[in-house]
Amino acid sequence: MDDKSGRLRKKRGVTRTSVTKICKAIETELTKTDVNVDALEEMLEQLAVESNELKNLDSQMEEFVSDDKLEKEVKEVAECTQKIITWKFRATKKIRERTKNVDSLNVPSSCYKESSNVKLPKLAISKFYGQSSLWLSFWNSFESAIHENDSLSEVSKFNYLKAHLGGSALSTIEGFALTPENYEIAIKLLKERFGRSDVLINTHLNNLLRICPLKNSDDIVSFRKLFDNIQTEIRSLESLNVFKETYQNLLCPLLLK
Repeated sequence: MDDKSGRLRKKRGVTRTSVTKICKAIETELTKTDVNVDALEEMLEQLAVESNELKNLDSQMEEFVSDDKLEKEVKEVAECTQKIITWKFRATKKIRERTKNVDSLNVPSSCYKESSNVKLPKLAISKFYGQSSLWLSFWNSFESAIHENDSLSEVSKFNYLKAHLGGSALSTIEGFALTPENYEIAIKLLKERFGRSDVLINTHLNNLLRICPLKNSDDIVSFRKLFDNIQTEIRSLESLNVFKETYQNLLCPLLLK
């Protein structure tokens, strides 16, 4: 038990440090005269991932906290949560201020050189920054709305693609000229780097293993959250032709600790 609590404490310490660094980076970016919106969006994505991990670790640590240290524990968690909320709010506010006069997709104006008879789609596709676990969700949305849209030219599709990438994903294709041939090459490179089935399968299986077990079967809110998280990973694995029969033994410990 002590070994487990020790490992959790160390892991949480590393995650808290990561959260602090991201918040500091956001603070630094916001002090600049010419704020980089793409950088802020990428930092918010990173903060979301780390804060979710931190929330899971905080939850797991609860059972190891003695009564005499409970007040200190609650205070530390609250302070970290407040820091995350503060810098998330400030970054989001700045992004809204900088983009309020820009099309919600932030698509380059060259996309609108299509025939006047073509109505470009209004989309709500989240940017992809290179996190493997989010590739399938991104690509499925982009593929159905843009990639398979026959009313768009390959160059316009390429513009849409670049507008919805950030971080390492954008760096992968950033140097490519906007040509029909390069669009196909860019898609191939992205799939090879972020869409490899073996990497995605391992990622989603690991996500299942990291889901916190349900501590109380009467906690309806937690149960629904647990169910939704499991279903998300299951659907992702099924899209990769990996079905529950091959890993269902991993799910049993999650249902009730």
